[in-house]
Amino acid sequence: MFGQAISRNESDAALAVLDGFRDRLAARPDLPEPVFFAELDSASIALADLAQWDTSMFSGDDLCLAMTQIEQTRRFVDAASVQVLAELDSRGFTDSEHGMRTGAWLARESALSNPCAKNRVRTANKLRMHFPKVAEALRDGLISYEHAAAITGVANPRITNQLADISDQILNNITGTTYEKWKQQLGAVAELLDQEGGHRPGDDIADNTLRMHRGLNNTLFINAQLTGSHALTIEHTLNTHADQLFNQLNKDSKLTTDLPTPNRKTLLALALSNLAHNNTGNNSNTTGSTTSNSSNTTGSSTASYGSGIELAITINNTDTRLDFSKLTDHNNQPLSAELANTLTCNPTIYALLTTNNATTLHLTRTQRLANRAQRRALAHRDGGCVFPGCTNPPQWTDAHHVEHWNNGGTTDLSNLASLCRYHHMVTHRNGWTMTITPEQYFTWTTPNGHTLNSQRHQKQQPRPPP
Repeated sequence: MFGQAISRNESDAALAVLDGFRDRLAARPDLPEPVFFAELDSASIALADLAQWDTSMFSGDDLCLAMTQIEQTRRFVDAASVQVLAELDSRGFTDSEHGMRTGAWLARESALSNPCAKNRVRTANKLRMHFPKVAEALRDGLISYEHAAAITGVANPRITNQLADISDQILNNITGTTYEKWKQQLGAVAELLDQEGGHRPGDDIADNTLRMHRGLNNTLFINAQLTGSHALTIEHTLNTHADQLFNQLNKDSKLTTDLPTPNRKTLLALALSNLAHNNTGNNSNTTGSTTSNSSNTTGSSTASYGSGIELAITINNTDTRLDFSKLTDHNNQPLSAELANTLTCNPTIYALLTTNNATTLHLTRTQRLANRAQRRALAHRDGGCVFPGCTNPPQWTDAHHVEHWNNGGTTDLSNLASLCRYHHMVTHRNGWTMTITPEQYFTWTTPNGHTLNSQRHQKQQPRPPP
């Protein structure tokens, strides 16, 4: 059966087995040990069978019914897990027999993360010792494990007994309320009960934390906790900017199917990136470096315009093309050619050609970035981002080289376009091409062959390009 889709009759039979198992767990009979393990084994086999469903044969109503039955079964399985864990931990069996505490043993045996396994043990113990009514509601399938874990999670030693006394009210509030809203109300109750506590979230600046670590392919993982006014400020700012992005990108999706509207999580991530970019224009944080043929000379950065990206370049000949195969970030991790092309389009950079004794010969193609006068001219000509429908103002734009600087393009108005950070990155995507007309309007050709015409001062260009 494993690895093969099961039939409609087989799936109905598996659901019937789970129904019976669920009913018997809910009734909590005193089953003899052999019978209990036989029931558990049958339920495991039924679940394994259901995992091989050929879901295409079911109607939408069938799938909805099956999903609700499976989730209800999950509640009883979680309730059984809580009971077994609490009893196992109370005996100290895994410590005496396996040399491991219950949480660590569970993590090893079930391939769970240590924090997840330890949290399950803590939740099980608190339910058993302090919240029997909550444990009973979980066994009856009236609440989810997430509800039970939330209650035990806010129950610090100062308020555990008080929360236990009002557990009926807390459970009643679950009915007809979304989990997110209910959890918010639970937090408010816990904070109210803990007014005399020695520590309240938000009182200590150390409660605000942010951790970052780099993954593969230039991925950055961020995990943050913010409290009080810090939390409200960040939440409001990111949501506001994400709403603005949604309105803009929703317009883009109507222009071409090559630009679908991102989901909310992506919009929030883009909002964070855009806000960081808009506030680092004059910073000098080294982000990348590259070497061309030798290391006799070093470039320096003094420009006041740019994306906040700074590149250090070593050049010993008149070829000013960047060698993307040698471009790395500040951690000396190689950048992909696509990412390098995007980052080097508008960084803070000057490439100086020097002799071996560091005597300057000349500025390569004069300079890499648009100067103040050119930026003012771009603002006057374009009036902000030139991508059709974009409303970002000039101060939120980069001066993009239509013919890339790395391909020999010049820093002239006839080769520059004002693009906001998002549409700048869109232009650098694989399969997208951008061209300029003699009248200094612009066109994009998308991977699907759609043609988009630019705007000026948020007005569409008067006629298609020649």
